[in-house]
Amino acid sequence: MRKSIYLLAVLICLCLHLAAQNPPAGLTAKVKQQVVDTLAKALKENYVFLDTAIKMGNYIEKRLKDGAYATINNPNDFAQALTGDVHSVYNDMHLSINFDPGFKMAAQDTSAADAKKREQDNMKFEAQQNYAFKKVEILSGNIGYLRFDGFFTPGIYAKETVNSAFAFLKNVNALIIDLRYNGGGDPDMVNYICSHLLKGRTHINDLYERRINKTYESWTDTLDSTASLYTMPVYVLTSRRTFSGAEEFSYDLQNLHRATIVGETTGGGAHPVSSEDISNGFVGNIPYARAINPVTHTNWEAVGVKPDVPIAADSAQNEAMLTYFNYKINNAVDSNEAKAFKWKWDMMNATMHPAQVDTAILKTYAGNFSGDRHVVFKNGALYYSRGSNPAQKLIAMSQTVFRPEEFDFVKVEFIANDSHQVNDISFLYDNGSTQEAKRNL
Repeated sequence: MRKSIYLLAVLICLCLHLAAQNPPAGLTAKVKQQVVDTLAKALKENYVFLDTAIKMGNYIEKRLKDGAYATINNPNDFAQALTGDVHSVYNDMHLSINFDPGFKMAAQDTSAADAKKREQDNMKFEAQQNYAFKKVEILSGNIGYLRFDGFFTPGIYAKETVNSAFAFLKNVNALIIDLRYNGGGDPDMVNYICSHLLKGRTHINDLYERRINKTYESWTDTLDSTASLYTMPVYVLTSRRTFSGAEEFSYDLQNLHRATIVGETTGGGAHPVSSEDISNGFVGNIPYARAINPVTHTNWEAVGVKPDVPIAADSAQNEAMLTYFNYKINNAVDSNEAKAFKWKWDMMNATMHPAQVDTAILKTYAGNFSGDRHVVFKNGALYYSRGSNPAQKLIAMSQTVFRPEEFDFVKVEFIANDSHQVNDISFLYDNGSTQEAKRNL
């Protein structure tokens, strides 16, 4: 009952195959009437808000009576028109109508052999997707980075994947979780991943199902996770594409003050959905429950999850790192630690907000320097290389100080003499050491 629309993925593939074998009958006025009547009834019986369901049903019945669907001959176009009309009453992004003639047959097929085949196909699909886990790595400043693009069913192998990812990250100082491409999934997996970040059994969410007047509570599990995972700073990256279960994950951690949300306001879908046969090959994906957060007593429906640090999604990862470095500067145990993180903050800030240096000035920095070092000006920027090593673009931190694009442990400073000629380069390293290079004359 609590599964998200992700769980329909394999069924959809099967239904599309069956649809090809079972072409639709004519989209007659009688068929349209039956679909509209059945949809209105299904909304009233299942939709999370009864008053809204009644308004939706009344509206599509009026649209049918007014002839709004009279000239539609393609069933997919009809499904799209119905979706648009119910959305005009209330824009619930989980609610949709599809033409899927294979759905009823697949739903009714309960034979043991076919059920086992569907389970095997689903397990194979999930494994080939690596259970939606796309990337895990260690960033500058010993910051962990984890990207997963969905919440798959937490079976034994999916849990192993989650556990392995967090085991790899157990020694990092902070954690960035990237949900910018995550469209949601199984709420039980939301719970399982949250369990790695929250110590002890924690109440994270409730689901209220209107049609049976029942509330399901969601509590994290008590796992044998590494203790560091419970206390390290966590930053969750979001975008407008972040939706459904990914929004719950963000919202839960944000309101428990366990994570800082960085990025864009999310899509705004807080209603889990079930698929209902609405006759003649049409299917209504109807939200039947609503999330209730135990802290806010509401949810993110229609408004999305608001980020703590709003910024364009493309810049969210760098901004999260900048936010962490700033936190470490302000909470450093001594001046050496503060200095080290100020260095990293300066490097990341230059990447995000490079200084503007006039082209004429940049050209005066170009030349060959001792130690087989070379600075060239091309395409409006400076590039540095040594010997046969590949050239790196230099990013301006000030009018005279630059950082190599791919290195964050060294700064390159161009030093002018009294005649404003640049004849020396100073290389400043994060460990406090320096090197000098003179221009070849």
